[in-house]
Amino acid sequence: MNLMDSTGNREAVFLGRVTASTTHEFRNVLAIVKESAGLIEDLVASGASDRPQLAERIARAVARIDTQVGRGADLLTNLNRFAPSIDPVREGTDLDQTVSQILMAVLALFVAVIWPAMGMPVFQ
Repeated sequence: MNLMDSTGNREAVFLGRVTASTTHEFRNVLAIVKESAGLIEDLVASGASDRPQLAERIARAVARIDTQVGRGADLLTNLNRFAPSIDPVREGTDLDQTVSQILMAVLALFVAVIWPAMGMPVFQ
């Protein structure tokens, strides 16, 4: 193994560790957002009879929050799939699975970032 291979491997391992750590922390953030939305929903349900229109609007907002948390979790799952894959290969690689994971990550990025940036409607 030459110096370049060794340096590239160290950089890949570092990137994998940073990715795994970062996605873990983002999952913690998403969990707090999801639990907070659930608390809001519970609070609204307990006093919904006073202002039904407001309760309905808040319920729709909480549903959108929940949908976006799910999308964020899916993005993190796709990103995190690459963190362990940069470890030294000890077995054969399933090319179909790898290509599928890359395509899913690109599609998720497109739907979450590029599509809305183009001003296209976001489907929920």
